[in-house]
Amino acid sequence: VMRATGITVPIYLAQQSSKTVLENNHISGFDPFGLIYLQAVGKTHVVNNVFTLNTSGTVYDLPEDDAMWADGWAAITVDRSTGVTEVINNVFVSDDIHYDPSRHWVIYKGSSGYHGVCGNTFMNAAIKVQESNVTSCFRPNLIKCIDIGYGECEHHVYGDMNTSLKDVAQEIVVTADIDSVFDIVSGNLALDRLHLLVSTTAA
Repeated sequence: VMRATGITVPIYLAQQSSKTVLENNHISGFDPFGLIYLQAVGKTHVVNNVFTLNTSGTVYDLPEDDAMWADGWAAITVDRSTGVTEVINNVFVSDDIHYDPSRHWVIYKGSSGYHGVCGNTFMNAAIKVQESNVTSCFRPNLIKCIDIGYGECEHHVYGDMNTSLKDVAQEIVVTADIDSVFDIVSGNLALDRLHLLVSTTAA
């Protein structure tokens, strides 16, 4: 379990490393600059983790209307990554008083290369994409079908599948009034096997 309170940098920081693996962790804490920051990392695997926002025990006072984290930052921020990033089977959830449900849990910024997402559970706003392409881990070539004329996309053939992920579905649970589940700015997002559940209190 990783736990941090009142710090001024993310709990986990990786810059210009060749490979980063985060697996089977419970990462709980609070920082205005998010929990995990990955900058120019060659290969990243974030698998089977639980991420929670927790402001209890912070060494500085936080106003009750404070944002979950600063603009442009998230629980996981992937910044200028040119390699392979896979975010699989993680849980992003919080009931903390400072949790802003409109803040996205994962942000990709200016990242080329392959960035796959699947099998995660998000509470409210999920993913923000800025000048990046993010796709399904189950069907990595799905992103190419943003152009329906590519290959056999118009016939609903999306290339090779990762059969080890055939039973994995992504779930987004909306419990509050939010601006968006996904936010895409000068980029592309192609996901499949998505379950969207909306609470009656949020509808």
